Amino acid sequence: MKICNKCNEEKDLMLFAKGKRYKDGRRNVCKKCHTSYVTAYYNSNPDKKAAKNKMNTFYRPAYLRHNLTQDQYEQLFNLYNGKCHSCKERDGKCIDHNHLCCSGSFSCGRCVRGLLCSQCNTALGSLGDSKEKIKGLLEYIK
Repeated sequence: MKICNKCNEEKDLMLFAKGKRYKDGRRNVCKKCHTSYVTAYYNSNPDKKAAKNKMNTFYRPAYLRHNLTQDQYEQLFNLYNGKCHSCKERDGKCIDHNHLCCSGSFSCGRCVRGLLCSQCNTALGSLGDSKEKIKGLLEYIK
């Protein structure tokens, strides 16, 4: 049992988050009070809340990060029955887009090319989306 420094209630240790800096290995404010504090903090600081929400957009479904509707994503998925649009062997889990239009992990949606498996997506990224490098590699393996 431990007393919360915020609400002054005695609570079970499991109701306190872990904290290495504390003697008993648990923070001195219970999870409920900490959640209330964090919620109030972000509600009173809209600029910090916006920055946090922008950071968390990476964890949204991939089709939202690429400005696709669920229907557009399902059309891409159904094109090859969920398989990679390149090798057509493995599951297509990566949304591929033209990085000349939108760099990074997000896209405008207009430059989406299809769904790739992680191996094909990595290979394409390693070649920098360069047609010349891909042709050169094809010539090399012949």
